[in-house]
Amino acid sequence: MKRWQGWFFGVAVFFLCNSFADAQTIWWGSGMEKLRQANSGTTGDPIPAGADLCSANGCAQGGVALSAARNEFEPFQIFIAAPAASSVSQVNVTVSDLKDDQGNTILSWANGRPKNAVIYREHYLSIVSTKLSSSAAKPGLWPDGLVPKVDEYFGEVRRMPGETTAAFPFNIAAGRKQGVWVDLYVPQGTPAGLYKGTAQVTVGGRVAANIPIRLTVRDFDLPSVPSLKTAYVVGIGEVKTGHYGTAAIGDAKQWELLCLYTKELLLHHVSNENIIWPVPAWNSTLGKINWSLPAISTGCNQRYPEFLNGRNPNLLPNGKLPGTKLTRARMRDGTGLSSTGVKSVAYYKDYVRHIADNGWKSQLFYYLWDEPPYPSVGGVRRCNRTYTGAASTAWSNVYKKAKYFKDNAIDLPIMITSSRQASEDCFTHYLGISNYTRYLDIWTVPNNWMQGKPTGGFPFNT
Repeated sequence: MKRWQGWFFGVAVFFLCNSFADAQTIWWGSGMEKLRQANSGTTGDPIPAGADLCSANGCAQGGVALSAARNEFEPFQIFIAAPAASSVSQVNVTVSDLKDDQGNTILSWANGRPKNAVIYREHYLSIVSTKLSSSAAKPGLWPDGLVPKVDEYFGEVRRMPGETTAAFPFNIAAGRKQGVWVDLYVPQGTPAGLYKGTAQVTVGGRVAANIPIRLTVRDFDLPSVPSLKTAYVVGIGEVKTGHYGTAAIGDAKQWELLCLYTKELLLHHVSNENIIWPVPAWNSTLGKINWSLPAISTGCNQRYPEFLNGRNPNLLPNGKLPGTKLTRARMRDGTGLSSTGVKSVAYYKDYVRHIADNGWKSQLFYYLWDEPPYPSVGGVRRCNRTYTGAASTAWSNVYKKAKYFKDNAIDLPIMITSSRQASEDCFTHYLGISNYTRYLDIWTVPNNWMQGKPTGGFPFNT
C-alpha cells in the first residue's frame, strides 16, 4: 500500500511539474531580434528555430553570453510565449548581481532602484496592413517602447500605456508572447574577466526559468562622448501633451521634461538638440543677451550648461557614462523653424560669442529649414513647387536667410533637412547661385529620401 502511494505521489508530481513547464515557452535572444507579439499567422512570428529554451533547471544551450567593454551597455531579451489555448498570469522577471571568481561584483540593484541592470517590458504597437512603410514591412503587433519595471531616476514603479496596474508582473494572452528587455551596464573601473549571474522568470510566484548570464568584460573603456555627432528633435509640445494632457504646464514641469528626456537620450549616446531653453532674450539696455536662467526646482534640475560642458560625472543615473555631454545643440532664437524671420546681427554675434567663451562652439548649429520641397513634376525635379504642385518659395527663402548669416559673418554652421544633390540643383539651376556650399554646411537627408527606399524615388544619400 505504501509503495503504491509513493508511486502515485511521484507520478502526480511528475505530471504537475510537466503541466507547469508546458504552460509557457521561455527563451532568450539578442538585442537585435524583433518578434511580433502573436505566435502564429500572418501577423505573428513563431518561436525561432534553434532558440535557447529555458526552464527552472537552466537553458538548453547554456543561456545568455555577452561581451562588453567598460563604460558600455549590452542588452539581451527574454521572451515568454503563452500556449495557443491558454493564457499565462503573473509573470515577473528579476536579474541578480553579476560576479567574477575574484570577488568583484557588478551590482544589479542599489538604493531601491536599478543600478547596472534595468529591466523593461516591451510595449507593442499595432501596424495594420494599410499602413506599411515599404514592401518589406509586415502587419502585426511590433515591439516598440520600453517601460521600466522600476525607473532609475526616481525609483518608481511604472505602468504600461493603457493599463492601470504596474508593468510587472504581467499577464500574457493565449497565443501571444511578451518580450522583456534587459540593459546591462559595465561601470568604469570594473576589472576585466568573466562575470556570472542569473535572470529568473517566475509565473504566479513559482520559478519558471533560471537563465544563466555570462558577461565577459573586456580590458578597455569606451568613451562617454561618442565621436558621431547627433541632433535629435524632442518635440516638447507633443511631450507636454503626452504626459500631462495639455501644453499649459508651467516652466518647472517643462524644464523637468526637457531635462529627463535629454538624460535618457544621452544614455543612448544621442543628443537632444532642443536644450537651450528658454530662448535667450536680448537686453536692449545692456546691448547684449541676458543669459540668466529662471530659478526652477524640480526632480531634474540640470540646465543646458551642464549638458554642454561634460564636467558633471554624475549627470546621468548612477554615474553612468561619466563626463558625457551633448555633441550638438541647436541655436534657439525664437524665429521658428522654416521661417524667414531673423534677429539682429548683434544678437547672433553675442549668442555665438557666449557659446564660444564657454567652450561649446563646436556643438552649436543653426537649423535653418525643414525639408524644402523637391518634387518630381513630369519626371523633372522642381524647386519652385510643393508636392501638391502649388507654387513654393521655400528654396528662395533658404538662400535669403542663409545669405543673411554668411554676409554678416555670423560664425556657425547652417543645417537643412535635404540632400546635397537637391541643394546643388536648386541653388545652381533655379536660383542661379553657383557656390551653394558657401551658404549651407550640414545636410540631414530625410529617411524617405534615402537611396534604395522602395517607394521613395529619391536617389540621394548625402
